[in-house]
Amino acid sequence: MLRRTALSIICLFFVFLLFSQEVNVSPIVKQENGKSFYIHTIQKGETLYSISRAYKVSVDEIIMMNPQVQDGLKVYQEIKIEKKDSSEVKASVPTSATYVNHIVRANETLESIAKVYGVSSTVIRNTNPHIIMPLQKDQILRIPLDFNVENIKAKPTKEFHVVKAKETIYGIARQYSITPDQLRQANPQMTSIKPGDTLFLPSKEVEQTPIEKSSGNAINGLKHTVEPKETLYGIARKYGVSVTEIKEINPNLPDALVIGQVINIPDSTGHNGFIIHKSQNNENMSDIAENYKVDKKVLETLNPGIGRKIDPSESVRIPVEGKSVPVSSGNCNRGDYRDDTFNISLLIPLSLSRVDSAWSEKDGNISSFRFLSFYEGMLVALDSLQKAGANINLRVYDIPKDNPVLSKVLQKPELKESDLIIGLLFADDFEKAAKYAKQNNIPIVNPLSRRRDVINDNQWVIKVYPDKVSQQEMLARVFDQTTNNQVYIVRANKFQSADYANSLYKRLKEVDRIDPNRFSRIRMVVDSVSWVKQMTQNDENPTVLVVAENPAYVMDFLRKMGQGAVNGKIRIIGLPNWQDIDKLEVGLIDKLNFHFLAPYLVDYKNEDVKGFISTFRNRFAAEPDELAYSGFDLTWFFSHSMIQFGDNFIDCLNSTRAKCILSAYDFEKSPNKGIENRFWNIYHVEQFKPVIINR
Repeated sequence: MLRRTALSIICLFFVFLLFSQEVNVSPIVKQENGKSFYIHTIQKGETLYSISRAYKVSVDEIIMMNPQVQDGLKVYQEIKIEKKDSSEVKASVPTSATYVNHIVRANETLESIAKVYGVSSTVIRNTNPHIIMPLQKDQILRIPLDFNVENIKAKPTKEFHVVKAKETIYGIARQYSITPDQLRQANPQMTSIKPGDTLFLPSKEVEQTPIEKSSGNAINGLKHTVEPKETLYGIARKYGVSVTEIKEINPNLPDALVIGQVINIPDSTGHNGFIIHKSQNNENMSDIAENYKVDKKVLETLNPGIGRKIDPSESVRIPVEGKSVPVSSGNCNRGDYRDDTFNISLLIPLSLSRVDSAWSEKDGNISSFRFLSFYEGMLVALDSLQKAGANINLRVYDIPKDNPVLSKVLQKPELKESDLIIGLLFADDFEKAAKYAKQNNIPIVNPLSRRRDVINDNQWVIKVYPDKVSQQEMLARVFDQTTNNQVYIVRANKFQSADYANSLYKRLKEVDRIDPNRFSRIRMVVDSVSWVKQMTQNDENPTVLVVAENPAYVMDFLRKMGQGAVNGKIRIIGLPNWQDIDKLEVGLIDKLNFHFLAPYLVDYKNEDVKGFISTFRNRFAAEPDELAYSGFDLTWFFSHSMIQFGDNFIDCLNSTRAKCILSAYDFEKSPNKGIENRFWNIYHVEQFKPVIINR
């Protein structure tokens, strides 16, 4: 998925750059989906920036149309650039601008950014003396537009501020004797801040409004007298400030206000009609909507991509009372496209043509029907969607394994009309279907593959099964709701799973650096059960992450940890394959407070799940299996995405709101690769039933 935080050019461009390659507008124009596009051939010396100036579009727009250019331009490479009417083209830019601001995206390097703008990485480093290395997502870099600056020297003056833990916009502004509005003007893209962010400080030439301090540290002496039924949240919305900022200049202010109480109000931080709320532990969107007296749907519109449960590290935008809120979320403005018709094509190996000879003597089942339940799960989802007014057409193509049928299907004209292809295929067949999808710009879903290479070099492939690397992010979230955690990462020996364990250790240390209260101890341990057992006896919140897959080692470790242990005091987290260990002792699961990771998990206590099971039984006279749940989930999720975002749905998967059965799907797009689900269910067992803790 092309991320909404893609390259953003903040400053105004000037008319001509010395020493840059002049770019000629291509005379070749092609029509596609009702729009006109220039076909531009890259010439030697051209950069994304120089091309964007010639065609009067942003670098952002070029990358959106041509994601392959993110790894650099190649001579004679062809790219598409949308041809706009004169009314759509932005006005010419004054020549006074000498820099643009670049917002760092995930996985970017100085070298990749330098390629985009046609400057050297040394120039970028020297222009940004307080640069944080390695580069961090959302960090802001100044890019010089005078390319003859190879010998530029870093200036020692204080032009930047690196945000520290618990700092606020208001506090940083006061530190440099400027107003929050001046700080925002210097950082146009800033809506909220987090530790590690780099902020530009206004230059000395900028006229600064003096800060007047009252006895209560309120800006300009503004005070508010509490009226009946007022809350801090309501007062915050009224003045366009955050609750945190109000508490900052009113020490010891209680949450329960007293009528007639006088409160100092800081300078208004309401920016573009909204304020920033820092999420607290255990808060969800409903709680925040209730506290601020804001319609939940308004919050969901203002905060696309934030789910019902909110991570404590996330910030929520709250509309200021009485002000209109300009909502800008890229191309992911949620709408209602139920009146549109969407076509889903299912490629599935039913092998119905061989049904007469496909009887399996081993178990008496017809092997042709092996994947049939997936299709049946899809039908249950489609029934519900159609009752809700959605127009979803499903075309089903039977693709037997090792059969030339697929080649014939890929030649059918109606397949090109697909808005989504679900390829429940064997490896070789899926590869052919994926190439077809890439050639025709059709998203294709792989429901079952665990191989990461299925998304390589194909931005249209959506891999649903999560990768092992994403487990570490989920494990870090286990500690979101507690403080003073003592964590032990245990390995069987120095060699097995070393990379995984080291990466997990590094991730937890990053969390610890951002929130020092989260952990009091993070230790890596190699095959020392007795030491871990001794240490955890005196710990308050001990968690043992066992990075081992060998069943014999796992069983021996658990038995030793369980001897004499107090029920539930120690939390043990194992790898997903532990669920397949045949002789895992039930008593130890409860005693050691086991937590498991699972890519998919059905919560049988959920009313929606109960409804699906009942419908499936009544319609097909059978019990749904994992394939049935998967067929329902994928149809339900991607149909909702199309209904909410129309043709742009592939770029908005993480903004899609759909309550699913198996997962809380968290999709991420990598440069020059497809899209991959990163969500792992984390659950523990209570009374022999799984309880999901992160969904």
